[in-house]
Amino acid sequence: MLIILGVIILDWVSKWWVIKNNWLYETNTGGAFSLLSELKWYLGIVIIILALLTGYWWRMRRRFKESEMVGLSLVLGGAVANLIDRVFRSGVVDFIKIWVFPNFNLADVAITAGLTLIILSEVRSKYGTSGTNDSI
Repeated sequence: MLIILGVIILDWVSKWWVIKNNWLYETNTGGAFSLLSELKWYLGIVIIILALLTGYWWRMRRRFKESEMVGLSLVLGGAVANLIDRVFRSGVVDFIKIWVFPNFNLADVAITAGLTLIILSEVRSKYGTSGTNDSI
């Protein structure tokens, strides 16, 4: 729970700072890569449903590895942070620009890192070692 709140707070503070200091940013009213921008309320509903389903999966699965817990927390924190932007700013503030990639924000970084942890954890449990160490 602390990771989820930490992601939300760090994302909100970073966006507040960017806007307050007039940094260059874009407001993304769509989904990833500005897709479906005319369906922003639909996106909000989809995010809420996915968060609820993830929470249900989290609760129903009795034993999680530490890396899976951290990964799910990062994904949920990022999704909720971007949902807060959609509700209160009518779009997500994207301010990080790296070369040819689309602009993104800290919530997007958390989602990507969380999904990476989950995938690596699953791959490791299927093909990896049989040791008890959970570090990736």
